[in-house]
Amino acid sequence: MSPLAATVAVLAGGLIGLSLGALGSGGSILAVPVLVYALGESASQATTGSLVVVGTTALIGAVAAW
Repeated sequence: MSPLAATVAVLAGGLIGLSLGALGSGGSILAVPVLVYALGESASQATTGSLVVVGTTALIGAVAAW
């Protein structure tokens, strides 16, 4: 991964994380287009990656709330 792609990934991930935390949902709706168009992943890779990231985030939030 090039340094530019890594920077885009970190910035987009931070913005998606902030919106997910503020709104409570919608992370995959934001993550999939960023992964496909900005980072060049295929749609299936982006969907799987988004599911893992949003699921992990939700699990961490549920544990913290418990």
